[in-house]
Amino acid sequence: MDPILRITQLEFAHGKRHALQDVTIDVRAGEVVIVLGPSGCGKTTLLRLIAGLERPSAGTVDLSGERLSGPGTFVPPEQRAVGMVFQGLALFPHLTVEGNIGFGLAHLPKAERRARVHEEMRSVGLEGLGDRYPDQLSGGQQQRVAIARSLILRPKLMLMDEPFSDLDRGTRNSVRSEVGRILNEHGTAAIVVSHDREDAYHLGDRVIMMDAGKVIRIAAADDIRSEWQKPRSTHE
Repeated sequence: MDPILRITQLEFAHGKRHALQDVTIDVRAGEVVIVLGPSGCGKTTLLRLIAGLERPSAGTVDLSGERLSGPGTFVPPEQRAVGMVFQGLALFPHLTVEGNIGFGLAHLPKAERRARVHEEMRSVGLEGLGDRYPDQLSGGQQQRVAIARSLILRPKLMLMDEPFSDLDRGTRNSVRSEVGRILNEHGTAAIVVSHDREDAYHLGDRVIMMDAGKVIRIAAADDIRSEWQKPRSTHE
């Protein structure tokens, strides 16, 4: 099966500094890929290039066989079938849960928009909360609003930048499980950026490790989990 996302020799530079160098990866339909690495290694830059928030210096980005970025080609973010959940969530504080989730459906008739929003609220477990504002929600509920706001547009690919970083450990574990369930039920492929290997341990199908703007390893999550479970030698 051809990958839904194919990135080939992608590069991005700030002046003389290369934030990304020769990045080549792919993502299959329905797959959750975790990108791990230290702060400043290029993880978020990779997401921004896929989403169309930045233009690559070199290389190509293809989604479902369509060229999104490359020499002579650049599809703007709003025309890409890509959803993104930003670090910090970026919910609209003046809009209710319903207003946030339905924000991208303003072009639809009111009745159809409302039906779509209620369907999405049910799928992410937000029934009965439509009239609340973001500051009236728990961290986990806010996370589900952000996910629903992206999924309601039926993206082919979901990008998530440190989606659990603002949650306490107990909430983080439950929301991580909930996100996995939601992505699986929607059949949506996703790239999740993290610095926490617990996200890879519990959520990922494959793991991409980055450092200094480069991909240093790509492996099945099962292989990574097996390695992490091995006891360390007493001589190490």
